Amino acid sequence: MPEYEELELAREEMRSQSELYRPSVFWEEASSRIAEELRAVGVERFRSMDTALGFFVPRVPGNGFTRECL
Repeated sequence: MPEYEELELAREEMRSQSELYRPSVFWEEASSRIAEELRAVGVERFRSMDTALGFFVPRVPGNGFTRECL
């Protein structure tokens, strides 16, 4: 199981910031779940991880936006 020490250091740094710069409750939970799954399956599988797909990885070719949205 990969450990990714830098990932935990980044999360600690994120939590130590003033409230203005900390992530919202939504992103704190998202980053926690993503970090947990990264440790389980490895960064090589990031784009296919359930948590990453559920939170922000586009599931369509390109960026997922149609021309009408831009």
